[in-house]
Amino acid sequence: MNTLKVDIEVFDNEVMDYNIIDVSGRRIISGSAKELEYGMQNINTSRLNAGMYLVQFTSEYRTITEKIIVKK
Repeated sequence: MNTLKVDIEVFDNEVMDYNIIDVSGRRIISGSAKELEYGMQNINTSRLNAGMYLVQFTSEYRTITEKIIVKK
Protein backbone atom coordinates (compact mmCIF):
# COMPACT_ATOMS: atom_id res chain seq x y z
CA MET A 1 0.00 0.00 0.00
CA ASN A 2 1.43 3.38 -0.99
CA THR A 3 -1.03 5.60 0.84
CA LEU A 4 -1.09 6.78 4.43
CA LYS A 5 -4.64 7.51 5.59
CA VAL A 6 -4.95 9.98 8.46
CA ASP A 7 -8.05 10.88 10.44
CA ILE A 8 -7.72 13.93 12.71
CA GLU A 9 -10.63 16.04 13.88
CA VAL A 10 -9.85 19.66 13.09
CA PHE A 11 -11.11 22.75 14.90
CA ASP A 12 -13.23 25.34 13.11
CA ASN A 13 -11.03 27.31 10.70
CA GLU A 14 -7.96 25.23 11.65
CA VAL A 15 -5.46 24.86 8.81
CA MET A 16 -3.03 21.97 9.19
CA ASP A 17 0.15 21.20 7.30
CA TYR A 18 2.08 17.95 7.39
CA ASN A 19 5.69 16.84 7.17
CA ILE A 20 7.12 13.35 6.87
CA ILE A 21 10.59 13.31 8.43
CA ASP A 22 13.19 10.53 8.18
CA VAL A 23 15.32 9.29 11.09
CA SER A 24 18.09 11.75 10.12
CA GLY A 25 15.70 14.67 10.62
CA ARG A 26 15.33 15.46 6.92
CA ARG A 27 11.91 16.52 5.66
CA ILE A 28 11.02 14.08 2.89
CA ILE A 29 7.41 15.02 2.06
CA SER A 30 5.39 18.07 3.09
CA GLY A 31 2.10 19.63 2.18
CA SER A 32 -1.16 21.13 3.28
CA ALA A 33 -3.64 18.78 4.96
CA LYS A 34 -6.70 20.41 3.39
CA GLU A 35 -8.57 17.09 3.07
CA LEU A 36 -8.83 16.86 6.88
CA GLU A 37 -11.67 19.38 6.66
CA TYR A 38 -13.66 16.59 5.03
CA GLY A 39 -12.66 13.86 7.48
CA MET A 40 -9.54 12.11 6.15
CA GLN A 41 -6.19 13.01 4.60
CA ASN A 42 -4.50 10.64 2.15
CA ILE A 43 -0.74 11.00 1.72
CA ASN A 44 1.08 9.25 -1.12
CA THR A 45 4.05 7.38 0.40
CA SER A 46 5.30 5.64 -2.75
CA ARG A 47 8.47 7.80 -2.75
CA LEU A 48 9.49 6.58 0.71
CA ASN A 49 12.03 3.82 1.19
CA ALA A 50 11.38 1.10 3.75
CA GLY A 51 12.06 2.34 7.27
CA MET A 52 10.78 4.44 10.14
CA TYR A 53 9.51 8.01 9.72
CA LEU A 54 7.79 10.67 11.79
CA VAL A 55 4.60 12.24 10.49
CA GLN A 56 3.99 15.68 11.94
CA PHE A 57 0.77 17.66 11.58
CA THR A 58 0.95 21.30 12.66
CA SER A 59 -1.43 24.21 12.94
CA GLU A 60 -1.35 27.46 14.86
CA TYR A 61 -3.12 25.62 17.73
CA ARG A 62 -1.24 22.31 18.05
CA THR A 63 1.31 19.82 16.77
CA ILE A 64 0.59 16.10 16.41
CA THR A 65 3.50 13.72 15.80
CA GLU A 66 3.23 10.00 15.08
CA LYS A 67 5.75 7.32 14.13
CA ILE A 68 5.12 5.23 11.01
CA ILE A 69 6.97 2.24 9.58
CA VAL A 70 7.05 1.79 5.82
CA LYS A 71 7.46 -1.77 4.55
CA LYS A 72 8.23 -2.53 0.91
